[in-house]
Amino acid sequence: MSTASFVFLVIGLVVVAVSLMAFVSAVFLLPAVHQLHTTVKRNHSKSNLEEIGIAMHNFHDARGAFPSGVKGSKVGIPEQSWMTNLLPFVSQSNLFEALNPEKAWSAPENQDVFSNIVPGYLSPLANPAERLVGDLGAAHYAGNSHLLGPDKEFKISQIKDGTSNTILAGEVATGFKAWGDPSNVRDPAEGLGKSANQFGSSGETAVTLILLADGSVRTIAFDIEQQTLKSLATPNGKEDSVGDF
Repeated sequence: MSTASFVFLVIGLVVVAVSLMAFVSAVFLLPAVHQLHTTVKRNHSKSNLEEIGIAMHNFHDARGAFPSGVKGSKVGIPEQSWMTNLLPFVSQSNLFEALNPEKAWSAPENQDVFSNIVPGYLSPLANPAERLVGDLGAAHYAGNSHLLGPDKEFKISQIKDGTSNTILAGEVATGFKAWGDPSNVRDPAEGLGKSANQFGSSGETAVTLILLADGSVRTIAFDIEQQTLKSLATPNGKEDSVGDF
């Protein structure tokens, strides 16, 4: 074998070896990289919920109750969602001030406001294509219907089961509604999962992030005991024990 042939053979073997190493590295590293990206997104979503929790408590301190859209409410603009009433407390005062408070959320005069995307109301785990519901900005989080429904005006003192044992809001995976929609609430007692009436993460794992009424955020598995979930759903269910979660 000539010297030139030998050199080309060595170079070829090196190229093959490097390519093989790159392939093996990709096989082993890609899942780890994917998991890292998912973890970063989940931490971002957790941060969003924590900010919502802080905003909820600041709203409560300022107005005496959690936000409500009930007609005639004294703790929020009537016929608006809890997320709309929370806008000044999530650094979105400009959107809040642009609203016509004399009109319902669905009025044509208010549609330009609700077409805006509020970054803190979007989960990075969700598909970027789902940032809108029709022409309106989407919400990837929903409120607990037992506390934040359009016919509720809840004070912390009314949460007899304890704020650390009561769900305030959480991630949703499907059935997104506009953040301005007062019906953007769900009953946690319906279970955790991917259906349009449940709380659940858009991530691949069977867990979701839940905001409790004390402002803390917990990761809860989809297979949580149903009775425990029902206890966490109600603010004054008078359960003897919530159970482990």
